Amino acid sequence: SFFATPFVVLLPFYVEGSLRAPVDWYGFILAAFGVGSLLGFVLAGVASLRGQKRATVLIVVMLLDAVFYGLLAPVRTPVLALVMATLAGLTGGFVTVNITTLLQLGTPTEMRGRVFGLLSTIAGSVTPIGTGLSGIVADLTGKRIPLIFALSALALFAISAILATNRDIRAFLA
Repeated sequence: SFFATPFVVLLPFYVEGSLRAPVDWYGFILAAFGVGSLLGFVLAGVASLRGQKRATVLIVVMLLDAVFYGLLAPVRTPVLALVMATLAGLTGGFVTVNITTLLQLGTPTEMRGRVFGLLSTIAGSVTPIGTGLSGIVADLTGKRIPLIFALSALALFAISAILATNRDIRAFLA
């Protein structure tokens, strides 16, 4: 969530400066993230993935999530940005449901409340930090939003690649 925050925070500047689109497109693209997430949630619910197949699919989808976010950087067409936002939402939603489910299944019942309380606290803490830093970085770079989007997506991809190469993470996902 830390590296995904810039995409939402800086979206109005992206629509105005990079896409040169009317302000309505901010709402359309923001809605596309939401619709994509909803589709990802549904897809995660109907997909029957188990074992190594699940691990492989989740790793690929995590990497694709970063790619779809990253493809927003060079895009200058509002409709194409809408497609990328929908796909980023879809992949993010799919991963979120699967990882949350795996964490619930892998956490002993008596520890689940504490584990998820800690995870919520961490996630709730890094998001505002990412939000604030996004604004600072935007100011320091002269609102070079595509550059910020590209670097954030690169960080997301690097984290996903590191997770993909970790044997323990792959075993957990399986």
